[in-house]
Amino acid sequence: MNVSTSKLTHPEIVIMIELMKSEYPDFENQEMELMAQQISAEFNQLCTVQDLERYYSDNDFDEDFELESRRLEANYYKNLEEYESGIGFR
Repeated sequence: MNVSTSKLTHPEIVIMIELMKSEYPDFENQEMELMAQQISAEFNQLCTVQDLERYYSDNDFDEDFELESRRLEANYYKNLEEYESGIGFR
């Protein structure tokens, strides 16, 4: 099997991981070394643990801070708790 050894870009890793998650629901519930091996086999691309670590560290900050700020201003979480507990909706 010929495996491409060129360095994977972030967009490539994102696509590969999303495809693996859609095909194999438990994909992310395993060690990164096994995940890297599966990606390498599936896409004929050399995927390393460092590639996966870079992906997960980059995606830790994908939170929408503007949306979160608006939710806090509108008491979204308090209203959600009240709705879920039945308070005020009797």
